[in-house]
Amino acid sequence: MSLMTVLSVSVRPDRFSAYEARVHQLAEKAVAQKEPFEWAARQVTAGALGTIHFTSECSDWATLSTRQPIEELIRKVMGDTEGTQLIDQLSECVLSERHTIGQERADLSYPPDPQSTLKPFGTVTIMRARPGGQDALEELIRKVAQAIPQAKDPRRFRAYQTVMGDLQTYWAAVPLADVAELDAILPLPDLLYRAGA
Repeated sequence: MSLMTVLSVSVRPDRFSAYEARVHQLAEKAVAQKEPFEWAARQVTAGALGTIHFTSECSDWATLSTRQPIEELIRKVMGDTEGTQLIDQLSECVLSERHTIGQERADLSYPPDPQSTLKPFGTVTIMRARPGGQDALEELIRKVAQAIPQAKDPRRFRAYQTVMGDLQTYWAAVPLADVAELDAILPLPDLLYRAGA
């Protein structure tokens, strides 16, 4: 079982560059200190603009339980005084934050090759089931995964189900080396039609 944590931060438009600079400062120092906790920052370019999603994977709940709260991590990397200052500076830039934990659903996914490199772009489709509609939503996601090889569609995706946060929410992440790859990806209705689903 693989877990994905997502810290979604909505940043004040007038403070975005300051926020980004502070996060770069933290990341550079964490790398220099060989901090074992790793994260990826993903900036939204279509949708809720001004949002950055900080994602991190871990293998199981036991591993997740060993992680420190973000404020402790910042103080550990930056030191108490500089860490407290950085936390205050980051807070001045933030409109809101939301923390979500999702569990990978391999049974609903059509994942990329595990040997493939990290890709700089991606799309994330967020789906919310109505009460009592989770089975139907899972069946739709499963049909999309089954249709991909039948239609020879190049998309690959990992599906996740929220286990802490909005429990009716699923998301599918499609990694992309370049946004131009979207030209070759079929719209979902066409994909399902070509596969006869």
